[in-house]
Amino acid sequence: MAALLKKPSVCILLVVPPVSELTTYAHCIHCPHMTTVNVRIEEKTKKAASKALRNIGLDLSAGIKIFLHQVVTEKGLPFKPTKRSPKEIRARWDAQVAEALRSGRGYDNVEELIRDLEKGAK
Repeated sequence: MAALLKKPSVCILLVVPPVSELTTYAHCIHCPHMTTVNVRIEEKTKKAASKALRNIGLDLSAGIKIFLHQVVTEKGLPFKPTKRSPKEIRARWDAQVAEALRSGRGYDNVEELIRDLEKGAK
């Protein structure tokens, strides 16, 4: 399900998996059998990823956890690797947002979005 949250200067496109997947994810992140993953990555990439995740309210650890859970859910990469330029990726994103604005349901606040999601889950 895709939804659009409208704010004066921000447009947020949310793609929400079925509630059962959300429940599974929420259950797994509080699992007492946690382990540590060490990853070697270029400093520039780490800083850019941290900044991008911080802009959506996540830290690097949470972003990596979400990625790994999606790998498990999808049984592979949760995206198609691409050699497209950032300009091409942005153009595709802009087209998807424009389509959501034309045909999707818009919300003025988070509470309204959550009420609608809960109705759809029943």
